[in-house]
Amino acid sequence: VRRRAAVGVAAAAVVAVAVGGSLAANGNRADGPTDEPGQWRELPTPPLSPRSFAVAAWTGREVVVVGGSTNPCPPAADCAGPLANLRDGAAYDPATDSWHPIAPAPSPVSGDDQVAVADGKVVVRGDSPDWLVYDPQHDRWQTTPGPGKGGYWLSAYGNRVYTPTHRGISYLDVRTLHWTRLPLDPIRPRLAERTVTGTSAGPVVTGYDETEPRDGRK
Repeated sequence: VRRRAAVGVAAAAVVAVAVGGSLAANGNRADGPTDEPGQWRELPTPPLSPRSFAVAAWTGREVVVVGGSTNPCPPAADCAGPLANLRDGAAYDPATDSWHPIAPAPSPVSGDDQVAVADGKVVVRGDSPDWLVYDPQHDRWQTTPGPGKGGYWLSAYGNRVYTPTHRGISYLDVRTLHWTRLPLDPIRPRLAERTVTGTSAGPVVTGYDETEPRDGRK
């Protein structure tokens, strides 16, 4: 299967996503390690109830932790019921080695939600048609309608959060909460299972040509 890429035309500024080599803007993975491994230490107890599958994101100043579940399904167990996801959260400031509560999210947040950080704001895309945007400077959540069908992959750069949709690539400007749909890329046939990565040169879209045989060859 041949993998191909397209580069968009929108440029923006860089976002830092790592602290101590193990924190990332995407709640599903971590960036790191740094050049100097350092040492692990336990942080002060956060002002949150015990939970699992919380969402965590680095804003450039603090680690924001929000949501999660108080009744996770144990390993190898068959749990048919829905998880009771939470809305409350807290932020850890490494400069002061302290936590403080943050405003609760407008709707429950789970570890399955997609997360990105743009311009210091935390953007959460969950099961709801609306997206959540947290502004740590004002300790305020806002909701904004999503871009429509799709939006399962997020990548932030500057004040924009890019996501692929069934109509191409769209981005959310976190300063205005306005969505913009980019022109369709010229690659034909269209890429399948597309992902997008924001860069200083614009969004980079990757995927595969589904008309090619899936035999592992280029």
